[in-house]
Amino acid sequence: MGKLEAELIDEYGKNDPPSGLVHTCSACGKRSIWGPNWAWYGSWKQYEEGTPIFKACSDACMAIREEVEARNKVSLQKSELEAQLKQAQKAVKKIEDRIAAIDQKDRDGA
Repeated sequence: MGKLEAELIDEYGKNDPPSGLVHTCSACGKRSIWGPNWAWYGSWKQYEEGTPIFKACSDACMAIREEVEARNKVSLQKSELEAQLKQAQKAVKKIEDRIAAIDQKDRDGA
Protein backbone atom coordinates (compact mmCIF):
# COMPACT_ATOMS: atom_id res chain seq x y z
CA MET A 1 0.00 0.00 0.00
CA GLY A 2 1.40 3.37 -0.98
CA LYS A 3 1.70 6.37 1.30
CA LEU A 4 -1.10 8.32 -0.39
CA GLU A 5 -3.47 5.37 -0.20
CA ALA A 6 -2.67 4.84 3.48
CA GLU A 7 -3.26 8.52 4.25
CA LEU A 8 -6.57 8.53 2.41
CA ILE A 9 -7.75 5.37 4.15
CA ASP A 10 -6.73 6.77 7.55
CA GLU A 11 -8.46 10.08 6.92
CA TYR A 12 -11.54 9.05 4.96
CA GLY A 13 -12.12 5.33 5.38
CA LYS A 14 -11.41 2.56 2.89
CA ASN A 15 -14.49 3.06 0.72
CA ASP A 16 -14.59 6.83 0.43
CA PRO A 17 -12.40 9.00 -1.78
CA PRO A 18 -11.28 12.33 -0.35
CA SER A 19 -13.87 15.01 0.30
CA GLY A 20 -13.37 18.76 0.46
CA LEU A 21 -11.70 18.80 -2.95
CA VAL A 22 -13.42 19.95 -6.10
CA HIS A 23 -14.22 16.95 -8.28
CA THR A 24 -15.47 16.76 -11.86
CA CYS A 25 -18.16 14.29 -12.85
CA SER A 26 -16.81 12.08 -15.63
CA ALA A 27 -20.27 11.79 -17.19
CA CYS A 28 -21.79 15.29 -17.13
CA GLY A 29 -18.82 17.50 -16.26
CA LYS A 30 -20.39 18.96 -13.10
CA ARG A 31 -17.74 20.33 -10.70
CA SER A 32 -18.47 20.13 -7.00
CA ILE A 33 -17.16 19.14 -3.61
CA TRP A 34 -17.59 15.41 -2.99
CA GLY A 35 -20.95 14.75 -1.38
CA PRO A 36 -23.27 11.89 -0.46
CA ASN A 37 -24.59 11.48 -4.02
CA TRP A 38 -21.12 11.05 -5.51
CA ALA A 39 -19.60 7.67 -6.36
CA TRP A 40 -16.46 6.49 -8.09
CA TYR A 41 -15.38 3.47 -10.10
CA GLY A 42 -11.77 2.36 -10.16
CA SER A 43 -9.09 1.14 -7.81
CA TRP A 44 -6.92 2.76 -5.19
CA LYS A 45 -3.92 1.72 -7.28
CA GLN A 46 -5.29 3.71 -10.25
CA TYR A 47 -5.96 6.67 -7.96
CA GLU A 48 -2.48 6.56 -6.45
CA GLU A 49 -0.81 6.26 -9.87
CA GLY A 50 -2.78 9.21 -11.19
CA THR A 51 -4.69 7.07 -13.69
CA PRO A 52 -8.08 8.69 -14.31
CA ILE A 53 -10.93 7.07 -12.44
CA PHE A 54 -14.60 7.46 -13.22
CA LYS A 55 -16.35 9.86 -10.82
CA ALA A 56 -20.12 10.33 -10.90
CA CYS A 57 -22.17 13.03 -9.20
CA SER A 58 -25.38 10.99 -9.28
CA ASP A 59 -26.82 7.53 -9.82
CA ALA A 60 -27.84 8.61 -13.33
CA CYS A 61 -24.26 9.57 -14.21
CA MET A 62 -22.89 6.33 -12.73
CA ALA A 63 -25.43 4.41 -14.82
CA ILE A 64 -23.86 5.68 -18.04
CA ARG A 65 -20.28 4.89 -16.94
CA GLU A 66 -19.78 2.14 -19.51
CA GLU A 67 -21.05 4.38 -22.32
CA VAL A 68 -18.78 7.25 -21.29
CA GLU A 69 -15.76 4.97 -20.90
CA ALA A 70 -16.45 3.40 -24.32
CA ARG A 71 -16.66 6.89 -25.86
CA ASN A 72 -13.39 7.88 -24.16
CA LYS A 73 -11.74 4.67 -25.41
CA VAL A 74 -12.86 5.43 -28.97
CA SER A 75 -11.53 8.98 -28.61
CA LEU A 76 -8.16 7.63 -27.41
CA GLN A 77 -8.04 5.12 -30.27
CA LYS A 78 -8.82 7.94 -32.72
CA SER A 79 -5.97 10.02 -31.30
CA GLU A 80 -3.59 7.07 -31.58
CA LEU A 81 -4.65 6.44 -35.19
CA GLU A 82 -4.24 10.12 -36.03
CA ALA A 83 -0.70 10.00 -34.61
CA GLN A 84 0.06 6.89 -36.69
CA LEU A 85 -1.34 8.59 -39.80
CA LYS A 86 0.84 11.63 -39.18
CA GLN A 87 3.93 9.40 -38.92
CA ALA A 88 2.96 7.57 -42.11
CA GLN A 89 2.45 10.88 -43.93
CA LYS A 90 5.94 11.99 -42.86
CA ALA A 91 7.40 8.71 -44.15
CA VAL A 92 5.57 9.13 -47.48
CA LYS A 93 6.88 12.70 -47.75
CA LYS A 94 10.47 11.49 -47.23
CA ILE A 95 10.01 8.86 -49.95
CA GLU A 96 8.49 11.44 -52.31
CA ASP A 97 11.42 13.78 -51.63
CA ARG A 98 13.90 10.97 -52.42
CA ILE A 99 12.08 10.17 -55.66
CA ALA A 100 12.06 13.86 -56.60
CA ALA A 101 15.81 14.08 -55.90
CA ILE A 102 16.48 11.01 -58.08
CA ASP A 103 14.29 12.44 -60.86
CA GLN A 104 16.17 15.73 -60.64
CA LYS A 105 19.52 13.95 -60.92
CA ASP A 106 18.23 12.05 -63.95
CA ARG A 107 17.14 15.32 -65.60
CA ASP A 108 20.42 17.05 -64.75
CA GLY A 109 22.43 14.11 -66.06
CA ALA A 110 20.48 13.81 -69.28
